Amino acid sequence: MERLKNIWLDGKFVPWNQATTHILTHGLHYGSSVFEGIRFYKTSNGPKIFRLNEHLKRFFYSARSLGLKIPYTQKTLTAACKKLVTKSGMKDGYLRPLAFYGVKNLSILPIGFPIRVALIPSLWPAKKNVLNICLSPYIRIHPQSTDVHAKIGGHYVNSIVALMDARKRGFDEVIFLDDRGYVAEGAVANVFMVKNGTIRTPKVRSILPGITRRTIIELVRREFKKRVIEKDILLSELLTADEVFFTGTAYEVTPIARIGTKRFAISSMTKRIRDSYTDVARGKLARYRSWLV
Repeated sequence: MERLKNIWLDGKFVPWNQATTHILTHGLHYGSSVFEGIRFYKTSNGPKIFRLNEHLKRFFYSARSLGLKIPYTQKTLTAACKKLVTKSGMKDGYLRPLAFYGVKNLSILPIGFPIRVALIPSLWPAKKNVLNICLSPYIRIHPQSTDVHAKIGGHYVNSIVALMDARKRGFDEVIFLDDRGYVAEGAVANVFMVKNGTIRTPKVRSILPGITRRTIIELVRREFKKRVIEKDILLSELLTADEVFFTGTAYEVTPIARIGTKRFAISSMTKRIRDSYTDVARGKLARYRSWLV
């Protein structure tokens, strides 16, 4: 990772090599952390953070699901994010808000543990233009096992083992099914399908309802005047799609070329949605500039 000058840690801007934590940190041992992934983009009016308010709102929601009381207001973190982007000197990049239980003892229940908060800027590597994915042998975590709508660090072990398996088999990413056998999501992305001009995406029951996902649903309805149907989707239905694409902070809008042996066209609808999203994120559509900070 690029060593940037500053990281915001526990209310202060500190140099990279001072942004440290102890080996007994509860979040390291038990996955008791919450985080966000936020992009900022070069625009004609300087770098802008995309949908910062929505990301920080979910950050606080995720923290509450772990009983983790963030000792800063959303207003304070907003100001810190803006200042951090300025200090980074980057025009395009990524922000990682992180909150976690710190050090007290080895108890699994973090009662009375200190809470630490960091804001970390980073360069974002170039992404693939298309993806080849496979069905994961693992299912998405059960919606009654934890709060699957929260972005909790420990949840991502599910994604890690699935991606390791996919890479061994020569694929870029995975599709998870849920506990009932319906399509859920990718390891770090939501999934959409296009069939006869209709756009469908899985219900939020067992997925992380992504902010990019929500953005795409709004754009398609407002800009293309098309319905987006949120429904249970069987794998067999997904494989009959004309187009399939992933959405997320990392992937933005990325076409899927192949699921297993089934190939898909990289066609006009996905390209139009991708281009529209890019225009919005880079401030080219005035009616969406309220999404930019």
